[in-house]
Amino acid sequence: VLELLEISLSELLHQSSGYAEHRTWRNSLLSIASDVAKGVAYLHFNNLLHRDLKPGNVLLADSWVAKVADFGSSAKGKPGSAAEGEGIHGTPPYMAPEVARGEAHSAALDVWSFGCLIVHMATLRPPYYGLKCKTAMDIVRVVRRGEVSPVQVLIDDAERRKYKCPASILALAKQCCQRDPKQRPDMPAIAGAIASPGIQNSILKGTRDMRPLVRLVRGGPRAAVASGGTIDASNITYEGRCECPSGAGAAACARFAPLHPRVQCVQVEVSQPFQAELRGGEHELFVGAWRSRPGAWRIAGLAVGRRLKHGLCRLV
Repeated sequence: VLELLEISLSELLHQSSGYAEHRTWRNSLLSIASDVAKGVAYLHFNNLLHRDLKPGNVLLADSWVAKVADFGSSAKGKPGSAAEGEGIHGTPPYMAPEVARGEAHSAALDVWSFGCLIVHMATLRPPYYGLKCKTAMDIVRVVRRGEVSPVQVLIDDAERRKYKCPASILALAKQCCQRDPKQRPDMPAIAGAIASPGIQNSILKGTRDMRPLVRLVRGGPRAAVASGGTIDASNITYEGRCECPSGAGAAACARFAPLHPRVQCVQVEVSQPFQAELRGGEHELFVGAWRSRPGAWRIAGLAVGRRLKHGLCRLV
């Protein structure tokens, strides 16, 4: 039995519905980059080269944990030595120059690909996008010459603010995409840099929106719930009123009939799942995004003393 991984990083970056607010370095991208760096560092520690690192080969679990996938192009090779076999492997926009030239290559090729990956994450554009190459071989020729950095093609200091790319991430990408493989940092160093206080503290400011990814992927009906209710920490059941969602049919309205007639119905968002008891003893699990603001809601046990802003509460 294999673990269910909801979507790929490529889907997160390029599917607009439900993902836009999560495509920020604070909410998800820094954590994803850190997971990928650690995963590739683990491969290198075990003398394996991935050789096809790209957004489509990074899969995301419901908890936003990123995992490197697709080892069809992988090869044995110690971090400081050439890989077994030469030739062109991988996907052209993420391919290191030495690979495009068919030369013997080392773990530094994955470092180059990682630099391309984080630039893609920052700009939502694949490497060399600005050159408007018509075919994959056009990109291979550009990469082979090594005259143009994928970082410089997509982003420079003047455009960094436009893409909302943190300066620390841009600097790391430039280090990864140096033409000389020997000048590139190794993956453990990259993973350590991402985990360093300098990068973490500069990006992870404020409240992060970390709704479980399954809700964004699978969608589902929305349910309005009432202010004035509380959550019992012992069984995590909602005490209050469940109102019929707007536009719902008669059957749905019966299902969301009020449990408590004295409270006024509003909509809320919460960061952790909790159950709401519906008519007839049925229970539904609600989950949403945390928004900190004084209001009428309080979660007992899960987030004691905190309050929730009016918003949406989604069914799981």
